[in-house]
Amino acid sequence: MGDPFLFNFADYVVEWTSSPSIKWLSSGPFLSETTIESNRKITWKVKNVRNFALAGSKNFQVKKLQFENTTVSIALTDQDKFEEIIDIVNFSFPLFQTYFGQLPYSNVAIVETGRDTNFALEYPNLAIFSKDMYINNSN
Repeated sequence: MGDPFLFNFADYVVEWTSSPSIKWLSSGPFLSETTIESNRKITWKVKNVRNFALAGSKNFQVKKLQFENTTVSIALTDQDKFEEIIDIVNFSFPLFQTYFGQLPYSNVAIVETGRDTNFALEYPNLAIFSKDMYINNSN
């Protein structure tokens, strides 16, 4: 039978052209940015991952947390949720490092999507969750 989602590890250099108003997070660290006419061309580079993912929105607000050699970028559309998500990351990321050690990647990203989309998806260095996860969540 086999795994239908089996991917080999590869190195990626991804160039993406978009409106300058869109904030992007990806599986790899930012490498460069140039302006072509009225668009922005961004390049990311990452080694030894199974695939590459991008998530972007003009409504994203992005905050970054630093843990030793890893930057965790968080993209949300609701400023009021940052404290909750930052608390979760500040608890879970060091716990992960305690049990599994330092990640071999310098950047990881957490991205919030709209309601009634996906509930949660995981890609190399990029975790996506829906606003639906906040429902019935008490602080």
